[in-house]
Amino acid sequence: AEVLHLRRLMMMRLSEPRLGVWHAAGVLADSLLQNQTAKGVAFVYAPKARGAWQLQAAGTVVPLNACVLFSSITGLFGFSGQTNYCAANASLDALSGCRRTMGQVAVSMQWGAWAEIGM
Repeated sequence: AEVLHLRRLMMMRLSEPRLGVWHAAGVLADSLLQNQTAKGVAFVYAPKARGAWQLQAAGTVVPLNACVLFSSITGLFGFSGQTNYCAANASLDALSGCRRTMGQVAVSMQWGAWAEIGM
C-alpha cells in the first residue's frame, strides 16, 4: 500500500479509540547470494520492509496503540539462500526498536518456521 492511501485510511479511523497494525506481509524467492538479482531482492524486501516503513510514515499522522510486526528468526541468525528475506526481517526488527526508542509502541515477533506453511 502507498503511504498516501494508508494515511487516508488511518484518518478515517481517528474517531475510534484504538488503532493498531499487524504487519504480516512476506514472500520468498530463495537463491544463493551469488545468484541474487536486484529485482529478486526488491521482490522479497518490498512487501515486508518497505511496507512496514510505509506504515511507520502513515502512523506519524495517527498514533498507533499497537504495532505488531511479523518478522523471522532468520533476521537474527540468517539462513542459506535467504539473504533477501533475512535483510527484510532485520529491517522489521530495526523498525520496532526505532519506534520504541521514540516512545511509540511496537513489537517484532521473530517467528521460526511454521509447520506445513514454511514461512
